[in-house]
Amino acid sequence: SWCEVKQKCLRIWEEPCEAVTSAPTIDETEALKTAIKKALVAKHGSSANELKISVSKVVGGYAQGGASGEGGGGMWFGAKVNGQWQLVWDGNGVITCESFGSYPDFPKEMVPECYDEQSGKMKKR
Repeated sequence: SWCEVKQKCLRIWEEPCEAVTSAPTIDETEALKTAIKKALVAKHGSSANELKISVSKVVGGYAQGGASGEGGGGMWFGAKVNGQWQLVWDGNGVITCESFGSYPDFPKEMVPECYDEQSGKMKKR
């Protein structure tokens, strides 16, 4: 069968027709960490400068990771917009659906459900 994603014919019982997501290079990972740290400092103040940023998953132009420091930590989600990484959500509590309103293609595997503030209920994305 023809696989559009891989641009070749496949025996789908031997090789699935799925997009290959390559791991980001070290430079890309560092650029992502730098952009997220900068966004966290802008949002939370200079104390966020002491945070250690980690990247746990990158799928296409979307990423997730953690931020930790002396006073604790939390998680973050980011999206690459026009070639630049942006902070989508950060915290260690409930993930609100509204945070992802501008990112309808954000992978559901990263955020399978969220809290809908309008209905006051958790919902599947």
